[in-house]
Amino acid sequence: VLYDMLKVALEENNADSFEELFSVFVDYVPSEADKLQVSGSRLLYQMVMKLLEEQKFAKANDLMMLIKDLKFHPDLEKPKSYYSLLEAAMAFNQQLPNFLGFMRIWRLSNLLPKHYQQYGENMSIAERAYWLVGQHLLMQKSQVPELVAAYVKQLDELLERAPRFHHVRKLVEKLR
Repeated sequence: VLYDMLKVALEENNADSFEELFSVFVDYVPSEADKLQVSGSRLLYQMVMKLLEEQKFAKANDLMMLIKDLKFHPDLEKPKSYYSLLEAAMAFNQQLPNFLGFMRIWRLSNLLPKHYQQYGENMSIAERAYWLVGQHLLMQKSQVPELVAAYVKQLDELLERAPRFHHVRKLVEKLR
């Protein structure tokens, strides 16, 4: 019933109702209900994309933060829509008021091996995600020096595993 109500809120483009329903949805969906998790995260992604298209960035960001409480089946890969939210956040990183907050919740450790694959000279999804977080931290370097230092340490470890991430290497130099 709750899932159907979410679908109606999506169809009616009622972001406030959707947000309220989704926050209840994540509390009641058990982690074993993998099909319901997949469907719910797909609806969340669709609503976020509608809001981004309408340039309602703050509301889209608020909805993106709701993935924090969504529990996924521990033995299954997270749904495609979960990773699609990352790509949407990366595409709209300048417009989202709390991009770093979303990235903290999403967790870069959730990146899959396929996200590290590079095609030609283009950055891989993983490199771009780390780079964007670093760019946002660079803008706040003086306000959060401890966070920047911790992130530089994380990037150093990343570069040991993925030395081909040249953009990240240049960013580390700026963050130091």
